[in-house]
Amino acid sequence: MHYLRGIDAAQAVLAALIMVLAGCGSRDAGPAPGAMRASAELRHVSLFVRAAPKNGHCAPVAIKIEPLRLDAVSSLPSAEIRQANFTDLALRQAAGESRIALCEGKALSAPLAPGRWRLSVPLPSGLASCERSVSADADVSVTFEDGKAGCA
Repeated sequence: MHYLRGIDAAQAVLAALIMVLAGCGSRDAGPAPGAMRASAELRHVSLFVRAAPKNGHCAPVAIKIEPLRLDAVSSLPSAEIRQANFTDLALRQAAGESRIALCEGKALSAPLAPGRWRLSVPLPSGLASCERSVSADADVSVTFEDGKAGCA
């Protein structure tokens, strides 16, 4: 074992252990333990907005989504999915309308952690806001309509 000259056996074992651990954490090793379970807990919320046009045009809106109470956040991989975020939603002329009398649009939110969330959107008639529970085992859909303060 002449290749260990100048390095004691403990340092060699430590170096080998570091190399093995570094290899296990590489991108080629697949997802980290628990990552698949955590991503399965996340949910997208289906968002739908129906609003009057602004100055004769269907203007985009940004729906703010902010956490009120989160469940089991320690098992989630990223802080980004536990923070307030915005979902931009492009509005288009409602189907079946011969003139722009109503604009509508739909989108999916960013992935959300299980818990209670507040969703709000500025509409021509004012701010519409509501709260929804997001769970790992149920789809959530939210509809905002201009002229109504809450959501359906």
